[in-house]
Amino acid sequence: LISIDELYYSGHFDNPSNNYLQLKESYWTMSPAYFYAGNAYNFVVSNNKVVPFNVSSESGLRPVITFKGIIEILDGNGSSISPYVLYQ
Repeated sequence: LISIDELYYSGHFDNPSNNYLQLKESYWTMSPAYFYAGNAYNFVVSNNKVVPFNVSSESGLRPVITFKGIIEILDGNGSSISPYVLYQ
């Protein structure tokens, strides 16, 4: 799952309407929000905002892969028929 830091680094909050992480459905982040009265809350991206949700709530998932270092895209466009070919 994506972290709040990664959302900020992606530019999601600068221009969310043009960001690749913008979805119509809400999705979980891996960033904890708080623990209160026996309930745990994590942050969820919902309607271009990050809001705390009780972890027993339902929401979507958006898996991510984070690479360390400089990655070069050798080929592909990221689609299912033309996935990225990466080089480090």
